[in-house]
Amino acid sequence: MNVLEIYRADGHDPLRAGDEWQGPCPACGGDDRFCVRENANHKDGVARGWYHCGHGSGGNGCGKSGDNIQYMRDFHGMGYREACDHVGITPENMQSDVNRYSAPRMPRKQQGPQSHTPKTWEHPPEVVDVATWREHGMKFVDACHEALLGRQKSLDWLAGRGIPLEMVVKYKLGLHIGKTRKGEEWEPDFRPWPSWGLRAEKKANNRPRMIILPAGIVVPWITNGELRRIRIRLAKPNPQNPKEKYHVVKGSAMDLFHTGNLKAAAFITTETELDAIMIDNAAGDIITAVGLGTVGGKPDAVVAGSMRRSVRILNAIDFDEAGHKASGWWEEQFPNCRRWPAPRPAKDPGEAWQNGVNIRAWVMAGLPVSLHRDQTPTQAEKQIAHRAAQQAIAPTGEVAELLELLKISGGNITRSEEGVNMRINLDEDWREANQKKAARITELVFLAIDAGDYLATLPDGVYSARNMVRK
Repeated sequence: MNVLEIYRADGHDPLRAGDEWQGPCPACGGDDRFCVRENANHKDGVARGWYHCGHGSGGNGCGKSGDNIQYMRDFHGMGYREACDHVGITPENMQSDVNRYSAPRMPRKQQGPQSHTPKTWEHPPEVVDVATWREHGMKFVDACHEALLGRQKSLDWLAGRGIPLEMVVKYKLGLHIGKTRKGEEWEPDFRPWPSWGLRAEKKANNRPRMIILPAGIVVPWITNGELRRIRIRLAKPNPQNPKEKYHVVKGSAMDLFHTGNLKAAAFITTETELDAIMIDNAAGDIITAVGLGTVGGKPDAVVAGSMRRSVRILNAIDFDEAGHKASGWWEEQFPNCRRWPAPRPAKDPGEAWQNGVNIRAWVMAGLPVSLHRDQTPTQAEKQIAHRAAQQAIAPTGEVAELLELLKISGGNITRSEEGVNMRINLDEDWREANQKKAARITELVFLAIDAGDYLATLPDGVYSARNMVRK
């Protein structure tokens, strides 16, 4: 992870300014003095990125600066090795950096897991009127919820990920369609900062700062009747950061999403709130799901004590390199934690559900027998219906259109690097003779919501019209 990826994962929404990004400083709170250079500081062929706040001791800002490792030490309180693990760097291969980042050594008799002080999250300092933020945020959430309830296509998309209508209603999920600009649909909407209770500020170009509301699935975090956060699963890629899948609305608090019962005997951690909701639907009576929001998420003051007192924590963050590295921290801090990744080849619980895995059975397999509980008749009926739907699945809408175009063209799609790279392979003569159809294939693969999400569920490989539909 480079500095920009970590900074965004912490809930910040920087704006591009030339060859760098600018946003609030996690330490001193300056809103446009914290600068991040994504492609700076190349080592071993990888850009770690670089950050600085202001102009050091001679100007505005606190002067903090460094790379991705130093960021974790400055703003997350990590030691050198823990920071290396978090960003995916092996310390042994970088001995030249050890002296630069090394922390004071503890006496051998005191060495052990690093202490963790759970955070108590509040709305960020730029929110000067929390009541106004919550009021306008709830108006947005309510409108998006109504929009989702009126769009069967989107409800089917969620149901296909293990989130039926009752979960949509329970968690007030929504759909933000966004705006249409210059013929482009699903474009973001904007609101002035003061209209949502944020202080009035202007950017370096003298334009007022705006809250960005991208199009996509809206996942609010409402607890004790209060709106705390709005996260949006993007309907289309962010052109400035194609890897970004989620956007946190400015002014949100970053406390952890959980499915309610903090007196539960067992907890399970996932990276996304949507996976946590899916697990709540399948096994909410035997386990409480916690959506970390990021692979490096840590339990906050609200959930940490409950998780520590529980019989078992199942660590189900993504089955990838970053997930493996982050898991070491959980095992050190929580002796009752057990690494419990989704059954392969799935990367996460959501993919496992789509692959037909019985999520309830998978959860129970990780728990002590004393916590096992049989399905109710209603839960059993839901599982049977899910399996029947998986067996009867047939491509519709955008997916069916893409399959037909691939069949006509004889082309295929190469998916690699876990979906980060998609390449369309078409015969050049056919492309030249069928430019509109070729352009439509490109649109379906890279811009269409349903077709893109369908491709995202497939493992890496080469897909034609013959093998793209899951059996």
